[in-house]
Amino acid sequence: MSNAVFTIAATVECPHHSKVSVLSSSSKLTVSGKPVMTSTDIAGASLDGTCSQNSGGQTPCSKVLSVAGTSATRLSVGSAFVVTATLSGLTNGAPLNAVDGTAGQALLTAA
Repeated sequence: MSNAVFTIAATVECPHHSKVSVLSSSSKLTVSGKPVMTSTDIAGASLDGTCSQNSGGQTPCSKVLSVAGTSATRLSVGSAFVVTATLSGLTNGAPLNAVDGTAGQALLTAA
């Protein structure tokens, strides 16, 4: 099964619509002029601060802690596999702390 490859133009966000800010270092491979992302580009990335989870004992999502199930197995940049449409991960938010996204392009896919 092939999945769209994420570029820095992809939408990656928490359930409260705070967007992940990713400045990819994977500039060797681009799609429509946009660098593709690897899981190391997303893990540790900051969210834009608009998380609406911020009342009574809740912690807003502000940083991506981990990503999983996201890497292509046949397409890499350097030694890191690229992120595909199966992106999922966790933020530092509480109680809800998931992160997911959409690639925003369909020109390049990877298995």
